[in-house]
Amino acid sequence: MSAVSASPFLATSDQPLVENRKRFSTRGDSAHWAVLYGVSGLFALICAVFIISIVVSSIPAWRHAGLSIIYGRVWNQGSDSFGALPIITGTLATTAIALFFAIPIGVGCALAIVHVIPGRLRIFLSSLVELLAAVPSVVYGLWGLLVIAPWFEKTVQPDLAKITGGRFPFQAPPEGVSLLWRAVCFS
Repeated sequence: MSAVSASPFLATSDQPLVENRKRFSTRGDSAHWAVLYGVSGLFALICAVFIISIVVSSIPAWRHAGLSIIYGRVWNQGSDSFGALPIITGTLATTAIALFFAIPIGVGCALAIVHVIPGRLRIFLSSLVELLAAVPSVVYGLWGLLVIAPWFEKTVQPDLAKITGGRFPFQAPPEGVSLLWRAVCFS
C-alpha cells in the first residue's frame, strides 16, 4: 500500500469518500477572524493618526527652517538654527559600529550552539542566550554607562593611547564616556 492511499484524508479507488462525517462548526472561527480584522484595523487607524499628528505638528518647523533641519550642522535653540545632520550621522555611525560587533558574535553563537557544542551544554547555553535576550537593552545600556565606560576611561583608553603613541583616535585625554554624555554634562 502506498503512502498516498494510506492517508485517511485522501480517497482512492478502493476507499470511498466519507459522506456523513461530523463537521465542526466554523462560527467560532469566523468570530475569531472578525475580532482579528477589527483589532488590526484599529491598530492601523491609530498608526495613521499618530503619523498625521506628527506631520501636522511639524509643519511650522519645516516652514521656518526648510530642509536645513536635515542637512544643517548646528543645533542652537538660542539663534533658532536647527540642524540634525550630526545627530543623524552619529546615529548611523553608532548603528554601524554596533552591527560590526553584533553580527559576528550573534552568528558565531548560533553556529556554535547548533554545530559545535555538545547536547547537554547546548541546552544550557541556548537557555542562557534566550535569557540574555529577555533582559531589556536599557539595562545593558545602564550597565555599560555606569560600569564599563568608567573602567574603559580609567584603564583601557590610557593604555591604548600609550600603544598608539597618542595618535587618532586616542590623541585626546578622556573627557567622558561618549559624545552624548559630554553634551548632557557640559550643556
